[in-house]
Amino acid sequence: MSGALPVGNGRIGAMVFGGVGSERIQFNEISLCTGHPGSVQRPEALEALGAIRELLVQGRPLEAEQLANDKLSVPIDGFGFYQPFGDLFVSTGHRADEVEGYRRELVFEEGLSRVSYRIGETMFTRDCFVSRPDEVLVLHLTSSQPGRLTLRMDLESLHSAAVIAALPDGGLSLTGRVEYLDFFARLGVQIRDGKWRQDGRTVVIESASEALLVLGAGTNYLPKPPDFLGDPPQARVDEAVTEALRLGAAELKCRHTRDFRAQFEPVGLVLPEPEACRELDIPSRLERFQKAGDDPGLAAILFHFGRYLLIASSRSGGLPANLQGLWNDQLEPAWQCDYHVNINLQMNYWPVGPCQLDDSFGPFLDYIDLLRVGGRETARIHYGCPGWVVHHASNIWGRTTPGSRVTWGLFHSATAWLAVQAWDAYDFSRDREILAQQVFPILEETARFYFDFLVCDPKTGFLGTSPSVSPENNYADLRTG
Repeated sequence: MSGALPVGNGRIGAMVFGGVGSERIQFNEISLCTGHPGSVQRPEALEALGAIRELLVQGRPLEAEQLANDKLSVPIDGFGFYQPFGDLFVSTGHRADEVEGYRRELVFEEGLSRVSYRIGETMFTRDCFVSRPDEVLVLHLTSSQPGRLTLRMDLESLHSAAVIAALPDGGLSLTGRVEYLDFFARLGVQIRDGKWRQDGRTVVIESASEALLVLGAGTNYLPKPPDFLGDPPQARVDEAVTEALRLGAAELKCRHTRDFRAQFEPVGLVLPEPEACRELDIPSRLERFQKAGDDPGLAAILFHFGRYLLIASSRSGGLPANLQGLWNDQLEPAWQCDYHVNINLQMNYWPVGPCQLDDSFGPFLDYIDLLRVGGRETARIHYGCPGWVVHHASNIWGRTTPGSRVTWGLFHSATAWLAVQAWDAYDFSRDREILAQQVFPILEETARFYFDFLVCDPKTGFLGTSPSVSPENNYADLRTG
């Protein structure tokens, strides 16, 4: 299958492909990135600032743009890409032509993906979710008749330096490094009935009635400059997997469902739907909508899907949702799969206040706090200003300098835009502790930067930002036509 269903707990995410003969679960961990801390600050930027502003006042924007490209722009060396972690493959031995009643679904309110089908008199079910309380990915496989599960399990990784090993307890491990960061994953296995054995780096389960697969993953990233390094991940991943196996499938699902419902259920939306749509699957419903366009209920489903995705990719204590949430299967994904702050990060978090997703907003505020550390240096060195500033895009290393081209890289209004959404955290919650500890310091430092950075336009007398760009718009040559 080419399509997959997303699950996640804000730190670990996975795409569940739902195959019959082989299930593929491609998984990520939000901090696994290439690149490294630190970005080049350009002291010559401040020296050139006055000349750039004067060229703009004189109506010579193309010359101003060239000078800004020469003196203000910063190479993106070491910026890095968000990385795939690995793939879990589970071969079932089933053939598509023997399967009846196949169903694949994403259960929003429970935060899980489910595959079910029947072969003869036996119903097979696979539930997959990522638990926030227990910090593991869970795949629970069952058969309605005893002894019908025979499985082969493998871990794979796109990273050439990754090492996959069989463990004495019947599980597998995945160990590696991407430039600056170490990563580690462990697969634990628990079965009812049947037996297991290892075939090289493959775990084989024979004649089981139920199988619980638990996957933990982590890196040594810590969101604290300047080195951004924490403890090695292996000990805490091992502990999470061991504890999850001790809890068992039923308790893991209960704890996960209770947590996910607490985030998902406070908001509801029900819209009418035509009788003809109620039994259609989503692809058929989308196809029908393109032709008929009379399905308000489909809009409600997409509304809930959006909430589901944000809950799954952003929870308190972690990093915020990036350009793809936290799902990625490419070593070099589009636009680095980073944090574009010239609109994309902000758009991810627009639903938070109206949809009461307070726990999902925590990473957004924490990330602004991280950006302010490097942003103070950028404000001082590049513009001679107090406060803090960030430009068009950033990463897990808290980059705040302009991009490599003025056309898109000199968007320092991102600072104010982020601050406005930080105010939303208080405006919707009325939590004075959040206001005092995070929101007000963000607003104060943002205001300090702009009060010092703004200059008076001699033609209008208004204060404005100079030089600045609207994202991906070029300066026009005002001397022609």
